Amino acid sequence: MNVYYLADVCSVIDRSPVSVTGVTVRPIGETGIPLLAEMYLRAFGPAVAGSLSDAVADLTATFGGTWGAIWPEASGAAWRGGELAGVLLAARRPSWEGAPDCPWITDVFTDPRHQRAGVARVLIGAACRVMGAAGEPRVGLTVDDGNVAAVTLYSSLGFSRSV
Repeated sequence: MNVYYLADVCSVIDRSPVSVTGVTVRPIGETGIPLLAEMYLRAFGPAVAGSLSDAVADLTATFGGTWGAIWPEASGAAWRGGELAGVLLAARRPSWEGAPDCPWITDVFTDPRHQRAGVARVLIGAACRVMGAAGEPRVGLTVDDGNVAAVTLYSSLGFSRSV
């Protein structure tokens, strides 16, 4: 079941590394969708992501504002050893009614070859540093409670399930 998780931006920053050896975070935009879609498919697999064209459509919709207006400065791609290792897309505010009024991490995904190497952790920290500098006190995301690895990561960064 997908549920909301919220965190204090300062808490996430305090628990996140500024960098991870060998990982570089750079901005990502719509022009990167074909590359992002390939990695999205590797990260989630066909059972979740569908086909490559489905992944392209999902990411195109995300950049188009389906989940809220993308916050380019808070969104980024992590590169490790010359390979795209992870992606974080953030929205200034979620677009659906009833969502918490705070910046929203719409997607975090890591290439399976780079999982558990600090990639997602450094991406979330980088996004929260941008949010904090903009004066945002909270950040939210949605996660499937059955995704134990994701829930464990988010909890370790200070996110807790919203009631």
